[in-house]
Amino acid sequence: MIGNFSWKIYVILVAAVMLAACGVNSGLEEGKKRMINSEKEILFKMILDHPDLQQYLHPDLQQRVPLRVKSNDELGVNLSIEKFGKPVLFVDTVVSARNVPMLEVVLFEVSGDLVSFKILYAIEGVTIKGVLDKISGQWLFKEFEVFES
Repeated sequence: MIGNFSWKIYVILVAAVMLAACGVNSGLEEGKKRMINSEKEILFKMILDHPDLQQYLHPDLQQRVPLRVKSNDELGVNLSIEKFGKPVLFVDTVVSARNVPMLEVVLFEVSGDLVSFKILYAIEGVTIKGVLDKISGQWLFKEFEVFES
């Protein structure tokens, strides 16, 4: 009876250790980590403020302010950023109005201390892509490119 009881305890302990080990990764892919919204806000603001992008944003045109962004799952929509003195509007689906200028985040991927991004701005016919790198605790552009798509 005692031998059988010890075996059951051993199986329960092994199962508990295996479940705990599975929870450590919590479904994230190797090399990826979750980023808090405040850090995402800093990074996305850096992208929006990049000098190479400014000529395409046209704050002088009424329909371009506030700036609208169709976000992806990684970036999310619960961000608080201002551009041209107004809050940027983040949405997770494309607004039904066809002529509403909107940046579309195709890629925003965190991998360790690197963030890769790709953003389309259909009304201007441009693609914005690049990589941000965290060096000595500070985010810097490793690559930034705006090109006509």
